[in-house]
Amino acid sequence: MDEDAAAVKMQSLKRAKAARQETHQKRDYMQQKKAEQEQLKQNKASETLSAGAKGYQQRRAAKLREQEMAKGAVRVQAMFKGRKERADPAAEANIRRERSKNDPQVQASAYLKEHKIMELFEMLGQMLVSEKPEDPRGYLVEQLERINAVKDRTSPLNFFSDEDIDTLFNMYDVSKSGITPSQCREALDAIGLYDVAVPESSLIDLALFKSLVPKAL
Repeated sequence: MDEDAAAVKMQSLKRAKAARQETHQKRDYMQQKKAEQEQLKQNKASETLSAGAKGYQQRRAAKLREQEMAKGAVRVQAMFKGRKERADPAAEANIRRERSKNDPQVQASAYLKEHKIMELFEMLGQMLVSEKPEDPRGYLVEQLERINAVKDRTSPLNFFSDEDIDTLFNMYDVSKSGITPSQCREALDAIGLYDVAVPESSLIDLALFKSLVPKAL
C-alpha cells in the first residue's frame, strides 16, 4: 500500500514538472514572438523614415535645381536684353547715357574722378594741418612741384620720404623684433596704401615692410 502511494506521488511530481516545463516553454515562445514582432515594427518604422528622408532630399535637390535653372534663365535674359539695348541707339539706357554726357554736373564729376582732384585736395589739406607751414601757399607750391613728375600725382608716397617710412615702421615696432600683419595693415592704411596686400608672416621686418611700399607707385 505504501509502495502504491509512493508511486502515485512520484507520477504526480513528474506530471507537475512536465507541466511547469511546458508553461515555461510556452512563455519563452510567446516572449520570442513578441520580440520578433517588435523588431519587425521597428524595421518597418525605420524603412518608412528612411524612405521619407530620401524623398525629402530628392524633393529638395529637385527644388534647388529648379531655382538654379530659373536664376540662370534670368541671367541669360538680362544679358540678352542688355546686349540688345547696348546695340540699339534708340534704347532708353543709351538715350539717357547720351543726355548725361552733356550734363555739366556729370561732366564735372567725371573730371574730378578722372584726375583724382578730391584725393589730391585731401592729401594737401592733411599735409597743411600736419606741418602747419608759415607760408601755406609757398608750401603747397613746393609740394605740387615735388609731385609734378610722378606718374600718380595723388599717391601718398609723394608726401613721405624714406625717413618717414622708417619712422612709421618704428612707431609700430615697439619690441624692435618686427611688426605683426595686423600692425602692418594699420601702418599701410595710415599712408593711404589700402590696396597693398599684407604678406602672411608671423612678423614683418623693416626691409619687408619697405618692399611693400613701392608697389603703390
